[in-house]
Amino acid sequence: MPEHQGLKQYFPAPEAFERHRLCTEILQRYDIRGIYNQTLTNQDAYVLGHALTLHFKKHTAEPIPAFLVGHDCRPSFPALKKALIAGITEAGGEVFDLGLAPTPVVNVCTLQQKVFDLPASIVAGIIITASHNPAPYNGFKIMDNQGIPVCGAELVDLLNANVDLSQITSQTRPVQEASYLLYKYLLYLLGHFKGLHHLKNNKKYIWDTGHGVCGPLLEKLISHLPGSHHIMNQTPDASFPDHTPDPSVEENMQTLKKAVIQERADLGFSIDMDGDRLGVIDAKGHYWNGEKLSYLFAEHLCQKQKTKIIVDVKSSQSILERVKDLGSEADLCPTGHALIKKILKEQPEISFAGEYSGHHYFPHTYCLVDDAFFSALTVLNIDQHSPLSDTFQDLPSVYAIPQKQIHFPTHEDKQKAMKVVEQRAKTLNLDPITLDGVRLNFHFGWGLIRASNTEPALTYRAEAQTEKSLAEILSLMETTLLETDS
Repeated sequence: MPEHQGLKQYFPAPEAFERHRLCTEILQRYDIRGIYNQTLTNQDAYVLGHALTLHFKKHTAEPIPAFLVGHDCRPSFPALKKALIAGITEAGGEVFDLGLAPTPVVNVCTLQQKVFDLPASIVAGIIITASHNPAPYNGFKIMDNQGIPVCGAELVDLLNANVDLSQITSQTRPVQEASYLLYKYLLYLLGHFKGLHHLKNNKKYIWDTGHGVCGPLLEKLISHLPGSHHIMNQTPDASFPDHTPDPSVEENMQTLKKAVIQERADLGFSIDMDGDRLGVIDAKGHYWNGEKLSYLFAEHLCQKQKTKIIVDVKSSQSILERVKDLGSEADLCPTGHALIKKILKEQPEISFAGEYSGHHYFPHTYCLVDDAFFSALTVLNIDQHSPLSDTFQDLPSVYAIPQKQIHFPTHEDKQKAMKVVEQRAKTLNLDPITLDGVRLNFHFGWGLIRASNTEPALTYRAEAQTEKSLAEILSLMETTLLETDS
């Protein structure tokens, strides 16, 4: 490889390299995400690879830190991947390239490197993805080999402290092709469901991957599962011609719902763009969003043994009440996979965590990774013994609104608006929960307002025991807390 080829390509003037800073707008709480060639550039990818390599050289015992790298199907991935790898290798690091891969595959391999016969020099996994954002977006999700995401303020500090022109080398290592890990991942996943082959073989299942990255791997997975399976929107296509691959929005589930009813299927599974979130349609067409699935998983675990679970602040109070009724512990936690994974690492007694958005974590029975494939197989297993279409009627009857958004021009404007909400909430004498936004609890329900971690928007939702109580909570939120001065 010619000397410093990547550096010269992305920074013809070397001094520009050390001055380069990523746009603060794309350094989000969970990941890096921006519009390609506007807020996110190839230069950013090179600097990111360089800084991560120097950081892990300093803070681990690995003189040659290695990274697992995967990507989704966006048109910008080849250029960003090339720049990222150049930044890593020219800083003295090594790359194992999984190619097109769901986020949980990269994360599971990174976390379970001994199981996958990977070298101990693997320090982190990097996925080039912007999840369900439109095709012009792209970004990076980073997780270290302890299961902790590298993001937010920590990533900002890392980038500022690890850009050093003198550390660039021409002695680079060739990229290791590692797509074989996808098959090893399937074996690892199926190893957690050894009883599946004993289950009924007359069931019919429909899967919708929304033209995201999961279709090719899912095709291999279903060949190992009982029953008949059909995959919709299987071909990766970042233009998302049928619908946005976001199962947390009921509108995106309509194609799957129609197919389940028409085909008289037993279940329909919807997986998001990069494979870490799940939504389900049961045989009667009921929509199981992330919140309802959290209720299902938590109840299933707590019926087996006393344990502790957590759900994010956007989730229903009914989950906490059901867990406590079963003799287990339940708490609220902040929204976001990065924060939740840190909590799970710090509190090993927690056996399950769930998010309203469809992320689910099973640290006792799986690992610290939010994996839609694992969640789907868990649902399949539960449904074999207790059909979800029958269980749905046993869910608590509450009145709730789905998440709503108020958009702002910038993230800074969003944060200013959130501070106003927090100040107004203090005047209500309601003892709000403020671990992530403002959650107001009443004896008849609750309401939440928080700043989105991925968009310049405030989000809010509410839940109550009656329609009238829900209207009262919404009125308080919209006319007192969210009212603008205009």
